[in-house]
Amino acid sequence: MDWLQFIASVIGSLAWPTAAVVLGFMFREQVRKLLDKMKTLKAPGGIEAAFTEQVSEVAAEVKYIPEPASSAKKENAVATVPYQEQSADDLAGYLVGPIRPTAAILDTWRSIEAYIYELYRAYWHEEPKSGTWLSIVKGFNNFEIFSDELLKIVLDMGRLRNQVAHSRFEPDEDAARDYVSTAQRVLATLAGVRERIVEDEKRGVPKASKR
Repeated sequence: MDWLQFIASVIGSLAWPTAAVVLGFMFREQVRKLLDKMKTLKAPGGIEAAFTEQVSEVAAEVKYIPEPASSAKKENAVATVPYQEQSADDLAGYLVGPIRPTAAILDTWRSIEAYIYELYRAYWHEEPKSGTWLSIVKGFNNFEIFSDELLKIVLDMGRLRNQVAHSRFEPDEDAARDYVSTAQRVLATLAGVRERIVEDEKRGVPKASKR
């Protein structure tokens, strides 16, 4: 083997590792998602365990949603949403019995979705002509009617609902109770948002312009 052949063989041996590194960098986001999915499937309890953990995280975050304030006191709005501290069992007592956790979660999300459309009607005084709950909440966030924290919680609740609706697994009862408990607090916050909408309208506060 002469020097040219030796150099060619070295370059050839380095080509595939280099290509692998380059491809790994180019598709790093897809690789990360795939690894996360593999980690979830291999974890004790699989998808169910991951779902339970995600519900617990959202349940912890919901306590820190800022109180929806009217324009008159917006700058001083630092309090958290007022609600009576209750256990998940108190809020989700109807889960005792033949109702499956999946059914409870799907029914609970429908209550959130219905209230989002109610907020749209309260603000615009018309039925939504197009779009989904997702476009409504993002629009309310742009108009500063929804705080960033509330938007994130609602999006997370919708994402968790979709996991249950489109995956072949049954959440455990504790996860369902946490979901329902969190939804109750979200609904209380949405009720506060509606009060702000009505109050601002009475005070003659200008509404945002539709884009």
